[in-house]
Amino acid sequence: MFTFVMFTATFVVVLLATFFGWFFQRRSASLRKLQRRGMSAEARVVAMNSHLSGTMAANSSSRMEAFFPVVRFNTQEGVVEAEVLVGAKPAPAKVGQQVRVHYDPDNPRAVLLAQGGMASPGALGCFGWALSIGLAGMAVVCLLFWFVLKVLLNFPG
Repeated sequence: MFTFVMFTATFVVVLLATFFGWFFQRRSASLRKLQRRGMSAEARVVAMNSHLSGTMAANSSSRMEAFFPVVRFNTQEGVVEAEVLVGAKPAPAKVGQQVRVHYDPDNPRAVLLAQGGMASPGALGCFGWALSIGLAGMAVVCLLFWFVLKVLLNFPG
């Protein structure tokens, strides 16, 4: 039974590592693509939204507030108003401020600030890979733990 539990735990940790690596790398790649190939425009910040992240407990100190500017800019199809995809703390711009944005011409509501976002796409990808490597390290520790208990110490189970 012990062997089954250890290998199951290891398998789950490896799956999590793979998922997080894939997710953050994909998100990072799409943001980098938007920065490189997106259209640029001058925009005006018309509002500032804030979103909380972290644990769901209302009194938790681990909650983090990030600010997401809402920008208005002109495209060939007309005026677009959209919230930027990446937030920051402190707020990366003030309401009324002119900012430069990158947007996807096929989906103009996909907008990034040219400067001032919380995490660059490269940093987001690095975070994903660091998280994946950390989880993979946990899987190795699980296997080593099993090896020491089962093989070296003849632990039953």
